Amino acid sequence: MGNKIHIKAKKADGRVYRHFETELLDSDQHEVRVIQRIGDPIYGEEETWYARNHLIFYFWLNEPFNAFETYTEDGVAQDIYMNIASPAEFDGKTITYTDYELDLILRPGEDIELLDEDEFIEAKVDFNYSDELISDCYEAVEQGKAVIKNWKWNGWNT
Repeated sequence: MGNKIHIKAKKADGRVYRHFETELLDSDQHEVRVIQRIGDPIYGEEETWYARNHLIFYFWLNEPFNAFETYTEDGVAQDIYMNIASPAEFDGKTITYTDYELDLILRPGEDIELLDEDEFIEAKVDFNYSDELISDCYEAVEQGKAVIKNWKWNGWNT
């Protein structure tokens, strides 16, 4: 652990809209896991903000989503948040993915919730999503729900 990994989230037009630095937890040919700590900066197009929670990110290299676990300063699990996105690309130093706007969240003791459908509807028009991509995104939502439903929390112990 400790290698710095840069994360770049792109819109469908290729524009990087968010980027930040993380620490490598581990990786293999299917997945890269990184952490971000409370207070780490997150850079947006027009503003910078700071992580309010500890995060463990899961970037799958062959799945249409990525996810992160959120923990309080004391290590209490807050939620699992999943971005419907392109499979992550990892060159050893940078993880890049395209965000398709649809998101899922699971808070302990609650049901999985689909978020940002309004943003997805706007993005379909703004970025001229194909019918195939729209269908793939909704299929990824169902796949993501299955992953989250069977989620095994890592726990914040880093």
